[in-house]
Amino acid sequence: MTIGFDAKRLFHNTTGLGNYSRTLVRNIQRYFPEHTYHLFSPKPSLEANFFNEYSFTIHQNGRMPAALWRSQGQVHLWKKTGLQLYHGLSNELPFTPAPSTATVVTIHDLIFKTLPQTYSLADRKLYHLKVKSSCQNADAIVAISEHTKKDLIIHYGVSPERVQVIYQAVQDLYYEVAMQEKTIKSNLLHDLPAAYFLCVGTLEERKNQLQILKAWERLDASFQLPIVLVGRGKAYATALRRYAHDHKIPVVFLEDITTTKDLIAIYQQASVFIYPSLYEGFGLPIVEAQLAGVPVIASNTSSMVEASGPATQLITPTDTDALVEAIQLLLSDQEGRENRIQEGRKFVQNKFHPKILSAQMVSLYEKLVS
Repeated sequence: MTIGFDAKRLFHNTTGLGNYSRTLVRNIQRYFPEHTYHLFSPKPSLEANFFNEYSFTIHQNGRMPAALWRSQGQVHLWKKTGLQLYHGLSNELPFTPAPSTATVVTIHDLIFKTLPQTYSLADRKLYHLKVKSSCQNADAIVAISEHTKKDLIIHYGVSPERVQVIYQAVQDLYYEVAMQEKTIKSNLLHDLPAAYFLCVGTLEERKNQLQILKAWERLDASFQLPIVLVGRGKAYATALRRYAHDHKIPVVFLEDITTTKDLIAIYQQASVFIYPSLYEGFGLPIVEAQLAGVPVIASNTSSMVEASGPATQLITPTDTDALVEAIQLLLSDQEGRENRIQEGRKFVQNKFHPKILSAQMVSLYEKLVS
C-alpha cells in the first residue's frame, strides 16, 4: 500500500498529539516496512531530519497559507504520489478528499463539547466544524478510547460501525525498560527529592493538579512527600505556584522535559503517580507510569478507566478525602507495592503493546484499500 499521514503535529507539536503521531507512524513503519509511506506537513519543519532513519517521503507546503494547504491544497499531491490511503492523525481531514484515496481520521477527544467552558467560543466553533466535516468525509474513524467513541455517537450521531477503537501506543523505550527491569539514570534526578508524588500533564484546570496540593494538606505528616509536576501552563500554572507558596507545600515544577529518557527516570523515582484529571480522551501518562513501575492513582471518569490496570486506585477526581485515603494506602502497603507494579505492567503489555496496536491499524488500512 501507499499510505500518507498528516504530519503537522508530528513535526510541530512536542506533546500529546505530536507524540501520538510520531509513535504511531514510527511503529507502523517498523512493523510493516513493506508499505510505502508519505508525510504531509503544511509548513517546513526544522525536525525533518528526525525521520531520516525511516523510509518516509516528506511533502511540505510551498507558498500557500498553511491552514489552506492542510484543509485542501495537499490533495493534488495525493494523486501525484498514487496515495491509496490518507490518515488524518489529529481530528482533521481535508474538506474535499480525493475520491481515489481512502481516508481515515483519528479523533482524540471531544473536550470542546464535554467541557466547553475550557475553550473559547471561536475555538469551539472551529473544532466543531473540523470534526463534523472529518467524520462526514472519512471512510473510517479511529477513536483512541471507547469513551471517545461514545462521545462521537452522542455529539455527532456517528454510526458505531464506522468507528474503530484503537488505543494510543506508548513509545518503545518504556517497554524496553519494563522488560529489562533497569532504572534509567538522568542528571535531572540529582535536583529532585529522593521520593515524591508525581503528576505529568499540561498545567491546566481540566487536569486538576490543584487537587493534589489540597490532598497534601490533609495527609498525615509522615505521608507528606514533595510533589513534582511535569508540564507547562499559563494562568493555572501561576495559580498552582501561588497556592504552593502560600500554603508552604513543597512542589517542584518541571516545564522542559525534552527526552523520553529523562521522563522515564522521573517516573521511576516517584513513589506514587497521581492523575486526578476531570476528563481525558485516553490518559497516556497512566499507561506510561504503569510501565515505568509506579503505583497509580487515577480518576474514575471518561477514558481513564480504560487506561488503568487492575491495581490502579481509582477515585472521584473532586473527592479530596478519597485521594488522601488512596495516597496513604499506597504508601503504607509496602508488601503489596510490588504486586501492584507487576499487575500494572502486565496489563499494559497485554493491552497496549505497539505491535498489537500497529497491527490493528494496518488491518483497518488494508480493509479500506481492498
